[in-house]
Amino acid sequence: MSSAIQLTQSAVWLGQMPVRENVAATPIFIVLLLGALTIGFLVILLAAIFGRWKTLAAFLFFGVFGLITMALLSLVAIRVETRSEVSDHYGNRSTITATRHSQVAVEAPRRVTPSPPIELPASPASPSASPKSVVKAVGDALFNTFVQPAVSSIQDARSSSIIPPGRPAWVDQEPESRDGVDYVSIATGPYTSSTECYKALKLLTHEAVAEQAALVLGGEQNARRVPLDDKFIADNVHLQTYKESLETSVGPMQQWHSFLQFNEQFRRELESRWKQVQQVTRLTYAGALFASILAVLGVLYGALSYNAATGGRYRARLQTIAGAAIMGVVGGAILLTQWYPPI
Repeated sequence: MSSAIQLTQSAVWLGQMPVRENVAATPIFIVLLLGALTIGFLVILLAAIFGRWKTLAAFLFFGVFGLITMALLSLVAIRVETRSEVSDHYGNRSTITATRHSQVAVEAPRRVTPSPPIELPASPASPSASPKSVVKAVGDALFNTFVQPAVSSIQDARSSSIIPPGRPAWVDQEPESRDGVDYVSIATGPYTSSTECYKALKLLTHEAVAEQAALVLGGEQNARRVPLDDKFIADNVHLQTYKESLETSVGPMQQWHSFLQFNEQFRRELESRWKQVQQVTRLTYAGALFASILAVLGVLYGALSYNAATGGRYRARLQTIAGAAIMGVVGGAILLTQWYPPI
């Protein structure tokens, strides 16, 4: 049997294997292409080290040719069908898995369509309730009896009927700007302890300060690069805190409010820190660029010195090593811009 017939039968057998819906030939081609590039790079590197160009070039040619041939066969001989679902005569759902079919000129065995099964008489319904329905009914009864009243009482804690007297007017104030000052009011949910209220109010305060910093600096990405710690908030944001106790049907609850004022001092300090971040970023990029130039010059100087010392016998290897070093520097610069974006 010739190799062409064996290859065709292998493709037909591969087309009859079940696959998932999201399988496509494109990832296979990408994997094969990456494999070809990897083989080529390794062969060139070994050739630069050992100098056996003819043997390694032959390996490179046959390896790349074989991978490209496999990729073309995968793209031409494989077709992916979509998955479909059908219902059998008994009401059960069954899934027909998508299969790959060969498109080469080989006759595949015909599939015999099964005849529909004989319809069986339905069994009479059981008069007793199923365990699942009993459990669901009991769960609904417990939820309506115990959980729902507790949730309703917690929601009622925010209503005006349980609000204690003496609440400041700024508690229900919407965010606004007046006379060069931005005002923001935040509030925690009802909690049973002051510790929970303190943690929630601290988190809400940091979120409000970050949003205001994004407005001042022109974007959330810029605001995330500026350190907004507790000391910065305490020194530059004017806070008013109001603590109230609520009497609910589930017991006493606590709710804390805070009124934040962002004035000109906040904006000046924020812009000052932003300028410091810009300076550090530019110095980092300048240092990385200088180090990259020194690294490339060092590699080139070493390669030229070694080439002069050996009389040019290893010129090809040195050129390969120098090219790899330059590509490494370029790749490092690209990664730096992705991990630490410039300003």
